[in-house]
Amino acid sequence: MVEKKQLNVRIPADLYEKMESSGKTQVAIIEDALRKYFDSDKVVDATKKIEDLQKEVIQLTERISSKDNEIRVVNESLGRAYDHAREWREAFNSMNDKVKSLLPSPEEIQKKAWWQFWKK
Repeated sequence: MVEKKQLNVRIPADLYEKMESSGKTQVAIIEDALRKYFDSDKVVDATKKIEDLQKEVIQLTERISSKDNEIRVVNESLGRAYDHAREWREAFNSMNDKVKSLLPSPEEIQKKAWWQFWKK
């Protein structure tokens, strides 16, 4: 059994009349009122926590947006790097084709000595 303490209170007559006409016992009404009063601190704490969480959500949303912008910039930079690499690869292939066109054919290699290939 829960230990109970006695409390003597003086209240205004209009509140007393409302208590008497409510159909509940005076003890039950006072207990309910006190519980609601002390539980309201929890509501205030919960409201404060909700406000703090909302602020944190806003901050995190802003950070996400900032990171999204950074990712977009990096992706654009990577795209440019890929384009440059493709251009370099195409230039290399073009130069490679030119060098291959200057090389003697296998038949010429068989007919001439190495020092004669570039002789005109």
